[in-house]
Amino acid sequence: MKLIINIIILTVVYSINAQELEHYDLDSININNWMNTPHVKGRLATKDDVKKNRAVHISSGIEKYIPVDLEIPFLACLIDPRTERKDTVVVIQACKINEGIYTGYRSFHGGGYGTAFLKSLIIINNDKEN
Repeated sequence: MKLIINIIILTVVYSINAQELEHYDLDSININNWMNTPHVKGRLATKDDVKKNRAVHISSGIEKYIPVDLEIPFLACLIDPRTERKDTVVVIQACKINEGIYTGYRSFHGGGYGTAFLKSLIIINNDKEN
């Protein structure tokens, strides 16, 4: 039952945010410049952040979101549990919800956007100098 509720909440959050985007920035991310990917750090994302491609999701008001103190942006590997496809992503936002730390990311493959729980990501490198 909890899984069904989580899926419904995430679907509502995704559909609200997708409607708010003025445009999708689907340009690929430059591997040498990933640290300059627009992002939100140390606060919750706003509708304006989503519109300006700095964030993927905002609170739908159903669940309480709490800012998380992480060094954002950072690189991570996301493995799709259904297809086992690996994707390198830049995490551009993070917040704590009841189920854990929820992140928004940009993919290196086509610049697409997505969300994932932090526990499902493998952090690649947090050294922004390299």
